[in-house]
Amino acid sequence: MVVEIGERGLLLKFPPQDTSCSQTASSTRPNHEKLDFLRQHVSFQDKVRRRTVKLEDINLKYAQLFIQRSLVRYLLKYDFTEVKRYPLSRRDLFSNRKNDEILIFKDDLIKATWTREEIRAAACAVKKLQDRVQQNGKTLFVFMLIPDKSTAYADYIMDPQLHKILRSHPLLAEQGVNLPRIDFLLESAIKAGEIDVYLPNDTHFGTRGYELVALSLVRFLQ
Repeated sequence: MVVEIGERGLLLKFPPQDTSCSQTASSTRPNHEKLDFLRQHVSFQDKVRRRTVKLEDINLKYAQLFIQRSLVRYLLKYDFTEVKRYPLSRRDLFSNRKNDEILIFKDDLIKATWTREEIRAAACAVKKLQDRVQQNGKTLFVFMLIPDKSTAYADYIMDPQLHKILRSHPLLAEQGVNLPRIDFLLESAIKAGEIDVYLPNDTHFGTRGYELVALSLVRFLQ
């Protein structure tokens, strides 16, 4: 049983109540049947997207909203959208033109208010769900906590406030949660200079990000 949530939703989905996790036998893996993974080569092809734009393809309502917000942003020197932008210490992490900065969904910043005790309490709530799922001795519970973009790129965001945000993955692992360390693979790829692990203009992964998350889950199951 795989439960997947975004990191910013951890305390919302698992409200911190009890900080004392039970150390039960279900902390260990149940005796589930292991399946062989079929390894199959997949070939990729590059396709060039047409850049021509037809008038009927334009979303006029969206275009109007974009122009309005751009004008207000320019005239008032204030960005009131759901996005925050921060300068980066590297320019090789994204493929867009303004690759010296990163766009962050503002709700990521809610983690700046989290305490270590609150994250540990949320981890205990996850652990209790894990224990219930694994009570039958067969079902394996796996918790996929997807790092927010602000977490994955934290080491290269030139704002000290984001560096103070606590990392959730180590605290969950300490409480015995079955947790693939997605954060390790993502941060390693970003450090190596892989481009668009997350999309430049979105909160979601690029192709490589999804591949790394899948690889992390496969390695955990094996």
